[in-house]
Amino acid sequence: MVYKPKGRRFYKVKFKFQGQTIHRSTQATNAKTAHSIEGQIRAELAPGNWGIFEKKSAPTLADFLKHDFLPYRESKFQTTPKTLAYYRDGVKRLTKSELGSLRLDQITD
Repeated sequence: MVYKPKGRRFYKVKFKFQGQTIHRSTQATNAKTAHSIEGQIRAELAPGNWGIFEKKSAPTLADFLKHDFLPYRESKFQTTPKTLAYYRDGVKRLTKSELGSLRLDQITD
C-alpha cells in the first residue's frame, strides 16, 4: 500500500512480507514514482536479497543497560545521587534476572 501521510511531503510504503510488516518512506513526492519504488522493494525481497533491510543483531538487555542506558543516566543525573542510585540498583537487578540474558528483540509484553 502506498500512501501519503497528512502534512508530509513523501509517500510511504506499507505491506506484509513473510509475516513481517515492511514500513518505509519512498523519498518520492510523486504517487506514480512511489508505486514504482514499492515494486522495487517487493522485487528485492522476493528472492531473499534483503540488502538494505538487513537486521543488525540486537544486544542483550544486560549489554544495553550497561553500555547505553546506564552511562546516559549517569551523565544526566550527576547532581542527584539518590536518583542515580535508584537507576544503578534497577540495572543491577535486571541484569541478574532472566530478562538480562534475552536479546532486546525477544522481549515482548
